[in-house]
Amino acid sequence: MNNSTENVKKIKEDILEASFQVFSEKGYSKTNLNEIAAMCNTSRTPIYYHFKDKENLHGLALKMLLEKFEKRIDEILYNDKNLEERFDDLIDFFIKHSHELYFWQEDLQHNAPKSSTEMYKEFLKLQYEKFESVIEIERAKLEEKGHLSSKSIATILYLMTNGFFLALHQNLLNPNVENYRKSVKEFISISI
Repeated sequence: MNNSTENVKKIKEDILEASFQVFSEKGYSKTNLNEIAAMCNTSRTPIYYHFKDKENLHGLALKMLLEKFEKRIDEILYNDKNLEERFDDLIDFFIKHSHELYFWQEDLQHNAPKSSTEMYKEFLKLQYEKFESVIEIERAKLEEKGHLSSKSIATILYLMTNGFFLALHQNLLNPNVENYRKSVKEFISISI
């Protein structure tokens, strides 16, 4: 690679990293491309040249976040631990990233471009499908299966997880993490 190509690549990476930082701190509507350009010691011209517009840049920043989260969720869901331990690790993941997740969800719900919101909905749908797949795999290992379908179990666990996340972030009902962990484990043990 020549210096010119490397410089262009570096500028694009810097712009994307700066945009992720600013969108994560301010949200879509309060983000100004001038601020991103200043963080990169450049003008707005390279932003428009490489990324078209603010909406496209936001989508790429969101994609960075979702790819990072998807990688970690896959590591949690697709390992050799038992299902209860995997969901316990998932709870830890949601606790660790609750502020960041909540901020992006709020921004997507109220201010973000439709394309970003649709990308996030597809991400959520895929995560639900992974829940169902993991549960189906675990149930296939057992000779006796519970009365609920894998789809029903996945739906309940998915909604419980999202409800817990919301309650945790907004301090609704003063959620007790250990009680929640215990409830999830009990639900899994009687359902699977």
